[in-house]
Amino acid sequence: MVVMIVILVGDVYIGGETLQEDLQTRDELKAYITTNTGVLTLPHSPRNTIITAKYVTSTDHQHWTNIIVDEKFIEEREEVYKKRTARVKQVCDKLAGRVSYGSVTAAPLHRLRWLTSHKMIMCFNAKVGTTTWTKYMMEAAFPGHLNNASNWHYTAQALLKPPFRRASNKALALMGKFDKVMLVRHPFARLVSAYIDKVATGKFANLCRHIVNKYRPDNSPLTTRQPSFKEFVQYLVETIPARGVIRNKKAYITDRHWRHYYANCAVCDIHYNVIGTMETMTEDTRYMVHKYRLGVSDHLWMNHLSTTSEEAALRLFQTVPETLTMKLYQRYQVDFLMFGYDVQPYLPSLPHSP
Repeated sequence: MVVMIVILVGDVYIGGETLQEDLQTRDELKAYITTNTGVLTLPHSPRNTIITAKYVTSTDHQHWTNIIVDEKFIEEREEVYKKRTARVKQVCDKLAGRVSYGSVTAAPLHRLRWLTSHKMIMCFNAKVGTTTWTKYMMEAAFPGHLNNASNWHYTAQALLKPPFRRASNKALALMGKFDKVMLVRHPFARLVSAYIDKVATGKFANLCRHIVNKYRPDNSPLTTRQPSFKEFVQYLVETIPARGVIRNKKAYITDRHWRHYYANCAVCDIHYNVIGTMETMTEDTRYMVHKYRLGVSDHLWMNHLSTTSEEAALRLFQTVPETLTMKLYQRYQVDFLMFGYDVQPYLPSLPHSP
């Protein structure tokens, strides 16, 4: 068992509860704690309990106030996750073979990042906080290893893996014992983020050239080498089947930055204990930091939770005809249904999703 003790400018907390003075006085605790997180043993703590401690100055007070959790918070978040996983299961049952690989071994297991020491596995969906969570998981498993890494994601893929071959019986058995976590965000906001980062910047040069050559009319007033957002949407609509079957390779989106969540994480073949969202990332991160003892106390993780605003996404979609937006929605409708997102702000003619 691991317990976090935090001294908050006059108060001492243990796992979110005020520490009783008969366990250890505040001054004695301070003697064990430096400005960095330290490890100490309380005289009356249960056997095999590791207690990590941090002395918090007034400047860090607000940060630690947000990190400390209590039983009520945990129960509330777990109730949220039960509802989210139940919704996914309902859609999986309804669509059956269309959204299932048929077995775990057929799923894209390379998208899973293993934090074996913490009994946690996370499916990485591109453009949904993967850089931040790569840092958290790598720091928990391999402290300081990212300092000299040229590409965090490739380094994480190479190191955050199971102790056995991914599809082996041993790895699958271990997977069944670990918690599985995934993160999602509004599908259209994610596409906007991918467009801004990979297409509008010209990073995907070959794709940009292909889209401009195919979808830009000769008489277009646009002169940039980068596709407009409308042209990018045209490309997605034409290359993604409206009702693709997940096991059909022609329906599988090869680029992870706009691949469906349900396909990327095989949600109908792998049970996820925690489904976090970018819209509730502060609460979800608090829960996961506590639940899996990730030890990110030296990071003000709330500063890393920035996301493309809904306003920015809506502005870009205003450049897309509603008929084209509807076709795009049809191609991502399963993700909308599974994770409870509403398309109505982007398609005002439609009623709000339940």
